[in-house]
Amino acid sequence: MCRVPYVLLFFAAVVRAATVCVPGVYASVWKGYYVEMNRYIRVEVLKKLEAMQNDSNANYVNTLQPLETDLYNQLAREMLKEENLDVFDVDIVYSGSFGQDTVDLQLVPDIQGLIDSLDPILRDAYTYDGRLVAFPLYKNQGILVYRKDLLRKYKFDENEPMQANFTWKRLETIARTIMEGEQKANPKFIGYAWQGLAYEGLTCNLMEWLGSDGFVREIVNGDKVTLNDENNTRIAIEALERARRWLLDGGISSRDTLNWKEKTSNKEFTDGNSAFLRTWDSMYQKIRNEAAKEFEVDATYLPAGKAVRAATIGGWGVALANMTMPGNACRAKNAVQALRWIVNKTAGREYFKYGFNPVYKKAFTNELCINATRDHIVCSLDRLVKGPTRLVARPKPSAKYKYKDISTVIHGFVNRYLKTSPPAFDVAMDI
Repeated sequence: MCRVPYVLLFFAAVVRAATVCVPGVYASVWKGYYVEMNRYIRVEVLKKLEAMQNDSNANYVNTLQPLETDLYNQLAREMLKEENLDVFDVDIVYSGSFGQDTVDLQLVPDIQGLIDSLDPILRDAYTYDGRLVAFPLYKNQGILVYRKDLLRKYKFDENEPMQANFTWKRLETIARTIMEGEQKANPKFIGYAWQGLAYEGLTCNLMEWLGSDGFVREIVNGDKVTLNDENNTRIAIEALERARRWLLDGGISSRDTLNWKEKTSNKEFTDGNSAFLRTWDSMYQKIRNEAAKEFEVDATYLPAGKAVRAATIGGWGVALANMTMPGNACRAKNAVQALRWIVNKTAGREYFKYGFNPVYKKAFTNELCINATRDHIVCSLDRLVKGPTRLVARPKPSAKYKYKDISTVIHGFVNRYLKTSPPAFDVAMDI
């Protein structure tokens, strides 16, 4: 994901190690506002594991602490090296980085039925070098949140952003009109809040801009991040110029955007300082709850460019450590069972209640949406938004380069481009 996670570590402390079979450690990454999912796993999964062992000396202790993704990855690697980790979480874009440390889940018989039920897009995203590195836990995608009350106030159709032909150009028109009116009372007000700092969130934004304009090829080629295909170069320049235009004097975004991550852009919106916001669907429930105190909001897919509405895919998956399988048959059995409890459809139904996007095929989501409220972001997007949308993946790591190396080149280039006037466009950048 493109944000700061929290790490929830479950430690299994055992007094009679020789007679009790338990996983060494279950480590999981959660966000601070994902307390319901934390509670489900802590209460339901660990309680079942303790029951399996039927031993009062199996004492589980959990801690919650904020960690950046890079620090979490470092911690996980250290624990893997020390063989203190059985089941752990993997960010969707870092599945390749942990590929050699994990069991190929396609070889674990007990979960084949669940794997076959996965959304193909997610299965591919967690597959590296032909191996299913992790099982998706939940799916995220970029969305557009907007102020329905302000669209009505300025005589726009409050449902227009839901229409298939809602484009970036149309967003600019509406955002500018609202901004000019609201700035009379609130000089800080902007039309569109998003993430422009040189970090992972900006890579996510770029992939959405490119996808919405029809960019269709892989942007990593050998040792370079490259845009040097004639048609795709034109698309990339137009997409970047559109975003740069938002930041110019009279544009719909503030220059401060170049220093923003999700936390800041979300707060600008909930504080009443913007009409539109790019964020993640998993953040929408919290944003809506905070904004509802003052104004009315809704969510839709991000606008179309010259092609379709596009959204970067994100999320976290759950992996099994190599050292667990098959070295310790008893320990491995418990690890597989823990994985099943965390990702099965019963758990998926629980996560869905709190706004998480299911990882299984469309029929599963449709089943859940039958009895869901209109306000559930997953269901409302499908029911209310007209026209197709494209889920776009971030570049996969190569045998030579980690995803972080690739993304750093991308978001560093985009941030520099947006800051520079006139900008320097590089069609091929060394990783």
